[in-house]
Amino acid sequence: MGKKSVFRKLIFIVLIITIYSYNTNADFNDIPINSTFEMGNLININFTYGNSSGYREYTGEVNYSLDIQSDKHWWFYFNAKNITNKTIVITIKNIPSSDIPRWSNIQPVYSYDNENWSRFNQNNFNFDEENREYNIKINQEPYSEVYVATLYPYTNAKLDRLFISVNNSNYAKIEDIGYSPGGRPIRMLTINDQEVNDSNKKRIFIISGQHNSGEVQGAYSSEGMIKFLLNETNNLSNSIRKNYTFKIVSIVNVDGTAIGRSRYNINWIDLNREWGYYPAEQEVNLVREQIINFNPNLFLDLHGSIGSTANYWFHGIN
Repeated sequence: MGKKSVFRKLIFIVLIITIYSYNTNADFNDIPINSTFEMGNLININFTYGNSSGYREYTGEVNYSLDIQSDKHWWFYFNAKNITNKTIVITIKNIPSSDIPRWSNIQPVYSYDNENWSRFNQNNFNFDEENREYNIKINQEPYSEVYVATLYPYTNAKLDRLFISVNNSNYAKIEDIGYSPGGRPIRMLTINDQEVNDSNKKRIFIISGQHNSGEVQGAYSSEGMIKFLLNETNNLSNSIRKNYTFKIVSIVNVDGTAIGRSRYNINWIDLNREWGYYPAEQEVNLVREQIINFNPNLFLDLHGSIGSTANYWFHGIN
């Protein structure tokens, strides 16, 4: 057999192996990854590698705009299906350099039912600062799907469920104070014992840090407050209601929450920086009107953070 013939056969074998390997790799693209639900954020999802052992690699990006806002883009929330007995590595790419301090402090969470959440083990995530990539590893699990997020999500739907659960309380009044630029209602809860004269009560107004939509710690805190204050079997709760009236807006940035922004509203405006403007964005105008009309003795603004020495705090003025 001539050298040319042998060389041609080798080229043919290499070509067949390459084509087979490509097709086989493509066949392992079997993990649907989706973020098209409330508060979801992960786009440009691509399959990059897979093998017969159940190992898969995907890449994606957080949806943000540096042309409008230069930083504070750190919220992700997505769902992956068909994960049973597979190891999946998802790399979030093109992280803004201005957000490196925040991403380096993220400890992501996961849930198999989108209700009960846990934090990933430290070995299951890392931030590659040099390449501005964040890697999350999902180990082989017996479950069919998983939800992954920066923090425990707090959605408008979750707040609606809370309000439905307390709506029959004699001490709770729920009202829509207006609508966001995206047409979503902004809801306020009043907690008050109407059998006691209001003139003898102190007035407290609370908004959560979720007027920066990714700061979910404030919304969870306000939910805890609501459940405690409406507890009719607790003597302290009963006493507080007789002496104080509360107005609580758990989610100011209802649009940013719905579409999965880290901080900004639907117009890419930071509502936390709008309070000095008259008029401001619609959400701030509506809440500010309620604050002025209520004339509170105490105002609390509950916040959370990524990339800070404090993960939760509140501002108060008297």
